[in-house]
Amino acid sequence: MKLLQKIAIHILTVLAYSWRFKLIGEIPNQNSVIAFWHGSMLPGWFIHKHISCFAIVSLSKDGSVLTNILNHWGIDVIRGSSSNNGKEALESAVNELQKGRTFLITPDGPKGPRNNMKPGAVIAAFRASKPLFLCRIDCSSAYIFKKSWDLFSLPLPFAKINVHYTKIVPIQDQSNREEIQDIIRSCENILNGEYHHV
Repeated sequence: MKLLQKIAIHILTVLAYSWRFKLIGEIPNQNSVIAFWHGSMLPGWFIHKHISCFAIVSLSKDGSVLTNILNHWGIDVIRGSSSNNGKEALESAVNELQKGRTFLITPDGPKGPRNNMKPGAVIAAFRASKPLFLCRIDCSSAYIFKKSWDLFSLPLPFAKINVHYTKIVPIQDQSNREEIQDIIRSCENILNGEYHHV
């Protein structure tokens, strides 16, 4: 890792420790899937770094930078995405879930569309028979990168961050494709603040 990148990660970490989190709802246990939007991934990762968790990060150059941030925060990384090495990455995630770890996932990543839920989080929870926690993150003050596809949000120093959790119980084995699609859409609505519970 280059020196400038190390310095930037150190500054980011100091910034993150200034954030003031308020957790709302049922707090995830140590073995579950936790989903939050790509644009809110920094506070989403940081607030869960104390548990035994891992994330999937794309194989891109940006993914390498994000991997270094996650590793610095003590979060393990599986490299892959829906468009590159996706099947293998998902299988690895399910294996880690079954070992008792927690999977942090941005279900609209790595390229969007923004706030549009892809099936990975639901499928991982289904295959591993683990609960899915939807994590909606609201920040009082942040710098928004308006040219990024996800409107990436960097909370400012001492920002108040509300983290809303909604628990989705493990999906039943008998669920068919149409029912799972309905669950995915309901999860998307919840993450977007439209409380249509599954």
